[in-house]
Amino acid sequence: MGVPFVAEGEVKVSASISAEWKQGKTTTTEQSWKATFPVKALPGERIRAKSSVWMGEVECPYTLTLQTKDGFKVTQQGKWHGVLAWNLRHELKAERADGAVRNIAV
Repeated sequence: MGVPFVAEGEVKVSASISAEWKQGKTTTTEQSWKATFPVKALPGERIRAKSSVWMGEVECPYTLTLQTKDGFKVTQQGKWHGVLAWNLRHELKAERADGAVRNIAV
């Protein structure tokens, strides 16, 4: 039988999205998220980390009017299509073999 101990460590999470725009072309953008959580596992526990982000496809109609310094105007209409991500959430739990669960504040 081993000696029980308290384990210390970190949980790290990362994700990314990318985008870039140019007139008349399909483009992409990038956004990254990183999170680090210092955690302590008590004897007999394992740490379970869960991160989630909401994602959705978007179609947004637009009208763009450009005007030069000498007053010439050009109007363009179109639809912007893309994917948006929001509501990044993290959940940490310590679980024991006997089924006991301890929530860890993030």
